[in-house]
Amino acid sequence: MKKIIMMCLLVTTWLLSLRGMEIPIDQPSDSEFWPEEYLRLMEAVNQGDKATLAKFAKNSDDSAIRYSAIYYIHDQPLLEKIAKNDSDSKVRQAAVIKIQNHEFLSDIAKNDENEQVRLSAAKKTNNQVVITEIARSTKEDWIRAEAIKKLEDKDVIREFLKNEDIAVRLAVAMGLDDKILLEKFVKDIKNAVLRWHAVEKLDDQTFLAELAKNDIDSLVRQVATWKLTDKSLLSELAKNDKNEKVRDTATRKLTELNKMETKEQPLSPAVITNETKQSNPETQLPKITVNSTDDESLKNKTTTTSLKWFFMSMIGLLFFSFFAVFLLIRKLRILKGEKTKP
Repeated sequence: MKKIIMMCLLVTTWLLSLRGMEIPIDQPSDSEFWPEEYLRLMEAVNQGDKATLAKFAKNSDDSAIRYSAIYYIHDQPLLEKIAKNDSDSKVRQAAVIKIQNHEFLSDIAKNDENEQVRLSAAKKTNNQVVITEIARSTKEDWIRAEAIKKLEDKDVIREFLKNEDIAVRLAVAMGLDDKILLEKFVKDIKNAVLRWHAVEKLDDQTFLAELAKNDIDSLVRQVATWKLTDKSLLSELAKNDKNEKVRDTATRKLTELNKMETKEQPLSPAVITNETKQSNPETQLPKITVNSTDDESLKNKTTTTSLKWFFMSMIGLLFFSFFAVFLLIRKLRILKGEKTKP
């Protein structure tokens, strides 16, 4: 009997679920997902409590909390203190990104123990005096290269022409915009990434064509192919090149050139008239008459469907209820008959 009643309940629950009904479940509170300290941080953010935010940024034992707090802090002296003294490099780097004092950034770029923090500081400063000082005095060539990229004085850039580091040499060639140096760099260096950075600065079609056809590195060939303007050569590469990516690059470049040529050609009066007609909504699209009864019929259909599911659920519930009662009565009669027997 219990099994039958349970089956009735299960079927009824299933029928009701078809109507989108859900059994309420207690949802855990936010505090069960987030640490209490983070919730207090968000409360301080919502209230604009700068003093509490500063405490979190300076004193929290959790580096993630300190990092999050910095996002909402604009106090420059406080940011400088964090960038100088925080034990976590990611927190220091987050502070450096928001600092505006170029002299302070210069000190961080030269002296911070973490390379990513130093690099962020070198990229952040725009003071030419500071950038020159970083380029001349820093120990790491890759930081020197970042500084050289931002230098404006070509005489200072030439000071690093004889540097042995390839990243510095590329930065020098790009800073001087010296095509001969860039071409020599592309020929002599094996690092593919640095070479394609150099190719991006070149525009000599003969040199680019040679790279696109014969360079040993497919990445460099792709960049050179994209810089080509010779449609016949691009067509040849698109059809016959052995590398799929080079073929795809040549095809896309041809499409781009054709689009540009189409835009540059003047339109004849006939074409202009035809385009005007096509762009006119009244001539381009047929008029559509909207029947106001369509919306009403859709509403009626939706209502009918809802009522249909409701009545089906109720009928199912009543059917299984009557069935359960019938079985119960039958069981009681059997028991009563057994009792009346001698």
